[in-house]
Amino acid sequence: MNHEIERLNESKLQWENDIKMYKEFLKSKSKTFEGKYGAQEYILYLLLKIE
Repeated sequence: MNHEIERLNESKLQWENDIKMYKEFLKSKSKTFEGKYGAQEYILYLLLKIE
């Protein structure tokens, strides 16, 4: 059970790091419509996984 909790905590940390990375991407000037939409969709997906 502890191993599973540890694994979930590691996953949550990775998801939070991914969210930060994709938010930084959205702040950049060079992005296509598909890239912007994909980043927004992925951020929402990760936020739902964290909750």
